[in-house]
Amino acid sequence: MSVSAQSILTRVQEKVQDDEWASLSRVLDLLNRGIMECADRLFLPDLFVMDTITVANNSWATAADATPAPLPGNWNKGLFSLRNTSTGLAVKTWQNPVIFEENFPAPVFGHISDVCLIGKAVAFASVPAQGAAERLRFYYFRNPATITTTADLIEGIPDYLAVGVLMNFICANLYEGVEEGKDMPNRNFHFSEWQRYSTMLTDWCRLRAPQTIRNDRMRA
Repeated sequence: MSVSAQSILTRVQEKVQDDEWASLSRVLDLLNRGIMECADRLFLPDLFVMDTITVANNSWATAADATPAPLPGNWNKGLFSLRNTSTGLAVKTWQNPVIFEENFPAPVFGHISDVCLIGKAVAFASVPAQGAAERLRFYYFRNPATITTTADLIEGIPDYLAVGVLMNFICANLYEGVEEGKDMPNRNFHFSEWQRYSTMLTDWCRLRAPQTIRNDRMRA
């Protein structure tokens, strides 16, 4: 059973008894920021998904005309266990665009065998010939769903850590405004607690990292 946004809101308003600072809109905004901070920083196992993209040459007269393919809209990070399902062969993922370009100055026609992440798109060392298409299957970490109502559930963070991580993240940020110009005892307390729970979450993620990440050979 996942933790709801209402559970976080209730705990925050118990701690920060200030209707202006702990308003619903402000808390929901900070809640989303806190969740994204976790998703950006960690490999949250529940957000690990598989998808496929089709690379179709419908208009490239030359291979050099090929453009990078956009990743799914919910992509957050990673490109693991990439496989060309049209050929049944693994595809090498290059991590450094400079080294990738040194090895592959321009795309050529051929089966897709090497790719590189550039921003939120995939660049290719080789692309299908005109009229041909190939499909790539890969695993990645998606973005968590945006919280818009108090009934929404927290994604990616285990229940026993969600309140500790997110409530303290929100309270630390709220008290930064409430206690501005003061010694900030409450802000410092919640910031310290947020760090403590974040460490626990980091350890939890490390123990549960999908096997494909631990085994994936991501060279260059």
